[in-house]
Amino acid sequence: MQNLVCYVNAANTLGVVRDVYNAKDVAAPTMTRAVAACIKLRLFADESTEPYPLTALQQIAGWEWYMDVDFNGETTCILQAKHEDISVASVTETVDGTSRTFTEFSLPIPEMNTEELATLLGSAESISTLNGELVGSNADGDEVFVLQVKGFTVRNRIRSSADTTDLPVEYLTATQVRALLRLGLDLIFAETASDDPDDWHGTQLSTDTAVRLRLKGDTRNWTEGDAADYGWSDAFTLLRGSQGLPGADGTTYYCHAAFATASDGTGFITDGTNWTTAHKYLALLTTTKTAAQLVATDFAGLWMRFVVDDASGVNISDAGGYFTGTTVEAALQELGATLSGLDTLLGEI
Repeated sequence: MQNLVCYVNAANTLGVVRDVYNAKDVAAPTMTRAVAACIKLRLFADESTEPYPLTALQQIAGWEWYMDVDFNGETTCILQAKHEDISVASVTETVDGTSRTFTEFSLPIPEMNTEELATLLGSAESISTLNGELVGSNADGDEVFVLQVKGFTVRNRIRSSADTTDLPVEYLTATQVRALLRLGLDLIFAETASDDPDDWHGTQLSTDTAVRLRLKGDTRNWTEGDAADYGWSDAFTLLRGSQGLPGADGTTYYCHAAFATASDGTGFITDGTNWTTAHKYLALLTTTKTAAQLVATDFAGLWMRFVVDDASGVNISDAGGYFTGTTVEAALQELGATLSGLDTLLGEI
């Protein structure tokens, strides 16, 4: 495990990485991908060498440490500590022969090979833009302490996490195989599993019993020799199912137009060539009966008059507008009276 000591002036929310004497700024520690790390974060209270007071941290019930390159809460963090194992304590160290006391956070990061870190690093040698955030919450779950530290470095690895695998040149990768299959297949058919290319054709016929296939896009023309030399598979027998049972007979419907001399269907006919001026009623009917099977009651309620004798029974929509009457006959009578009066008036003039 990488034990990385980091001295930080924690006077503000954005901490500043300093040397052991809190005298000058220094670079944040460097971690290595895939090697478990434990950051020893030692905090100064201000610009002096006084350690951050432990009494100010007594209200903290739980700690969290996250590391990322952005400040977007919607994205997944690159790394994070094992929060339940974070601890804070007072430690003593001899510096240049002098015993010094520090307030130290122990931030274990056992998983240093996350998918997010691998994506971030890619094939780069290292990145130096990883930021850390220490969050403390009280017993009620309220966040009451935040300290951010910028500029951690993570180095990439040369060695892969898996042993190398020899790949024979005659084998395709899984990606290459999937790409070929996405192209689809070409098919040819024959009446028998023949080895003669002249017996094969591209359109399936009802007499065909065999099929060969190859990847679409292969332009080699099989005119002689073995079909396999031109990318074609062995011949497969086409599957044929047994003859199914006959289906039920369909029902035949007829559409009839009938004429009658009265609204009760009297004297109805279905042959239009027999129509006379007396056939003033029309009915339309869809049924399974043929014309010869029809009777008057089949058309009950369907008769409508489509020939009128005179205009006396024909209503108009203008009632009350220009004419006082409601029928064509009444309107014509009113119009005649108006014209007669007009004629008399003109004669007097």
